[in-house]
Amino acid sequence: MPTQYAAMPIVRAVNPLPPAVNATLDDSTLYFNKELGWIDFNWRVLALAMDARTPLLERVKFVAITASNLDEFVQKRIGGLRRQEAAGVRQLSDDGRTPSEQVRLLHIATQQMHSRITALWENELKPRLAATAEVHLLYYSGLSVA
Repeated sequence: MPTQYAAMPIVRAVNPLPPAVNATLDDSTLYFNKELGWIDFNWRVLALAMDARTPLLERVKFVAITASNLDEFVQKRIGGLRRQEAAGVRQLSDDGRTPSEQVRLLHIATQQMHSRITALWENELKPRLAATAEVHLLYYSGLSVA
């Protein structure tokens, strides 16, 4: 039974511009942004969690990997770009973006990914774990004496 998430398109963070006709190797349109490219890679991991053909516990594993990867990415990679902003770094990335431009684009991309992870977990995977595998995630206050 396909789910509503499996039918949802994968968001692409990298949207390259067409290169100039006579572009030389230093032309920024020839390169992808490595941070945005990492987001696209993590979407491919999340796609395995969204795929209804993937066994349930594997889907849970893939959504956990995606969430963990995203958490580390925000702390390390976006944190590094924020430190560059604070230090006044103006060096452009290979694709011609400033640290501030990258942070702005990554904010949008990470919000979209976080929303998809949360919706998939709360609306599909967690309920399916309870219904089909009798795995219930409860707060301590929700536990019975038994």
